Amino acid sequence: MTARYIKGPTENDAIRSFLELVVKKHNISPSLDLIMKEVGEFYDADRSYVFEKDETDSYMSNTLEWCKEGVAPEIENLQGIPLHLAKPWFDEFRDKGSFYLSCNETYAERHPFIYEYLEPQGIDALLAVPLVMDGDIIGFLGVDNPRKHCHFHLLLSVVATYTHNILIRNREIAEREALHKKQMQEERIRADYEAVAKANVAKSNFLFSMSHDIRTPMNAIMGYNQLIKRDASDAEKVLHYQGKIELASHFLLALINNVLDMARIESGKMHLDETTHSIGFLIPQIVDVLKAEADKKNITLSYANEMKGQYISFDYAKVSEIFSNLISNAVKYTLPGGHVSITTSTYPLHREGYIGIKTVVEDDGIGMSEDFLHRIFEPFEREQKEETRHISGTGLGMAIVKKYVDFMGGRIEIESQPGRGSRFTVYLPHKKVVHADDKMVQEQEQKEVESLSHLVGKRILLAEDNELNAEIAMELLKQEGFQIDHANDGKECVEKLVEEPAGTYDVILMDVQMPVMNGYEATHAIRSLEDKEKATIPILAMTAGAFSEDRKLALEAGMDGFCTKPIDMDMLKAELARVL
Repeated sequence: MTARYIKGPTENDAIRSFLELVVKKHNISPSLDLIMKEVGEFYDADRSYVFEKDETDSYMSNTLEWCKEGVAPEIENLQGIPLHLAKPWFDEFRDKGSFYLSCNETYAERHPFIYEYLEPQGIDALLAVPLVMDGDIIGFLGVDNPRKHCHFHLLLSVVATYTHNILIRNREIAEREALHKKQMQEERIRADYEAVAKANVAKSNFLFSMSHDIRTPMNAIMGYNQLIKRDASDAEKVLHYQGKIELASHFLLALINNVLDMARIESGKMHLDETTHSIGFLIPQIVDVLKAEADKKNITLSYANEMKGQYISFDYAKVSEIFSNLISNAVKYTLPGGHVSITTSTYPLHREGYIGIKTVVEDDGIGMSEDFLHRIFEPFEREQKEETRHISGTGLGMAIVKKYVDFMGGRIEIESQPGRGSRFTVYLPHKKVVHADDKMVQEQEQKEVESLSHLVGKRILLAEDNELNAEIAMELLKQEGFQIDHANDGKECVEKLVEEPAGTYDVILMDVQMPVMNGYEATHAIRSLEDKEKATIPILAMTAGAFSEDRKLALEAGMDGFCTKPIDMDMLKAELARVL
């Protein structure tokens, strides 16, 4: 094959065409591979190549190679060659500037060690020129078995000079890139170190805050328990102490739930579980729950919904958590005789299929300082002032609110002044439900808000391996008029259901984590029974897992509902009434 770019009957013509290649061709420098190919084809050689010395001047290696079709590459075999073997060549480079040699018997006698390298490669002749830098020979460029233009030494010298410059430039670029990569790696290491250090500080602060906040209700529970033992005969005192223990227990449970919510958010495992509701359905429920607390402080608690008759799809649990925190805080931090108002309206949202819902929670309470507003969404942050010293709180509520609002693609704005009150404005985008079945949604909402009863006498099979949890659940359920049978694990639960006649049990309360057979396995076994009546018995999961992911796993396992521990009898009865 003939060279495409290096041409000419004379050496000057060939040099001129090479310079045109490297200078004029589209103003783009040709690659070293192209140059090696052009040189090899111009000389009609088997190989063209570059050898370079290492930094210690002890070895040389083949660093660049082109091979004619059918000729085996040798570059991998020509690495780390002792430099002293090439001394005769380097001497000739110094004397003549280049050389052409025939690899014959005479040459073999004069340079046997070099001949041992050349002969296995099938080299009969070669033409080579030095690579020079600052007057020092650092390598050479050569062609093996050239069949044409063997006397064109100057052309090869010009190519060698250009090739050497390109090699130097490429190495400088590689060194800069390596340096940049190293700096980037160091930056990442430094950033990772700082992140780890920051995380350790945050963890220490978290554990310190958790330790304090857990010990506070625990001290109350343990202390009032001792007082109950001491004053067991005084019914009035016992009831008073029991009420304090209940308050402390609720606070502790709220703290644990908030910590679990934060853990779930930080883990990135959160997802939306959306259901259809009418606008204005949720807030009145929260207001009803908090009305008693507001009435105790003679606080006017009002709600105005400027949007009626529309349906939207949203994550009920997360939106409820947002506004329960905001409204309960407004009630807590408003002085007796004050006012708390909630207003729902729309805001412009240019997103097809969605509607923007703006909810404002406003109070004329104690307000917050401007400095605290910058920290309000940080975990365990609470403004330390005299008015809040006796108000309980976990310091996690607002952090959770911000995380949920951000996760749902919304935003929250705060305006507050000490002594004048606060105004929280939440903007949330919700999917519009255009063809909602009004009757179906209204019936569903009615079921969710009604105080359902008529459960007295229903027989429950409780699967629970923990004796303490089983005793508490059985006593609470018996007080509500249920009949209870107990199984110690999932296997015993299945066996009891199989042994008893169909209709013996109305519902199963199934713990999830049990030995022998867990709740999921037991549910699968029950759903696989041949007796269809037994196989379709309602099953409610009972677990300490409080995440929506736990609820999803229970439903996927074939359960009909989900209740968390510790047992909230109102929630449990609502679930029982729903499935019975």
